[in-house]
Amino acid sequence: MRVLVDFSNLAHITFFSSLSLAKIKPEDTPPNYQYHISIFHHRLDAFLKRFYWSELWFALDSKPQYKYDLYPKYKSGRKKFEFNPKIAIMELLRSWNANMVIAEGFEADDAIASFAAQNPGETLILSSDKDLWQLLARPQTIIYSMYNNSYINHEHLKDAFNLESFHNISLYKTLWGDPSDAVPNVVPRTKKHLLPAVNASNGSLEDFYKQVETSDIPTKCRELLESNKDKIEINSKLVKLNLDCQLSKFKAQEGSMPRMSSQGEREAK
Repeated sequence: MRVLVDFSNLAHITFFSSLSLAKIKPEDTPPNYQYHISIFHHRLDAFLKRFYWSELWFALDSKPQYKYDLYPKYKSGRKKFEFNPKIAIMELLRSWNANMVIAEGFEADDAIASFAAQNPGETLILSSDKDLWQLLARPQTIIYSMYNNSYINHEHLKDAFNLESFHNISLYKTLWGDPSDAVPNVVPRTKKHLLPAVNASNGSLEDFYKQVETSDIPTKCRELLESNKDKIEINSKLVKLNLDCQLSKFKAQEGSMPRMSSQGEREAK
C-alpha cells in the first residue's frame, strides 16, 4: 500500500499540538521554535509502524490562482501567524530525501486527488481535510485523520454532513459553502428542504437540478437556487477536486523546493 501525506495539513496539526503541550500562544511562537519537528516525526513514525506500506509520499501545496480569480475572498478568513511551521519540517523531509509530489497551480488536495486517481491500487491518505473525503467514493482510497485519530467512514460522513454518499460532498459544499475556505453559503436556510434532493442525486449539479424539478420543495428555495445560479457555479469550481492534474514527482534533495509561505495558517479542518 502507498501512503500519501497531506504535508501542510499534518505540519500545522503537529505545530498547534506542540504549542498546546508547551503552553505557548501561536502569536508568541519564538523565531527559533523547533518542538513541532519532533512531534511531526514522532506522530508520523508511530502511525507508519502500525501497518505494512510500500511507498511514502508527501503532497505539497501550490497557489491555486484560478480560484482567487474566481473568488478573491477565497481562504480570506484564515488567521495567519508570522511563524511558518512548514519551513523547518521541510528540512526534515530533505534529510530523509522523501518522495514529494506537487501539482503546479493547484492545492495539495488536487495533487492528492490526482495522485490517487492516476495510480492504480490502494492509497492511504493522511489528512484531516474534509475536502478529501470526496475521494472515499473510490473503493481503493482510505483516509486517516490524525486530528481525531481515526479512519474516516460513513459514520463521520453522516455526523459532519448528514449525507448518504461521499459522492455528494462537493455538491453539499457548493450549496452551503465551506467556512474554513471562506466559500460562501449561497442558499442559506434551505438545507432542510434541499438535502433530500442532494442525497438523491449522483453528486453532479445537473442531476441535483433534475431532482429538484421533481421534488416537493418550497417556492422560496427554488427562487434562491435560480437567483444564485452564477454563485453556485463558482462555488462548484472552488470545492470540486481535480483528478487530472499534471503532477511533478521528485526527491526532496533534488533541485529547488517550492517556496514556503511567509505566514503560517491553521490547516486543520
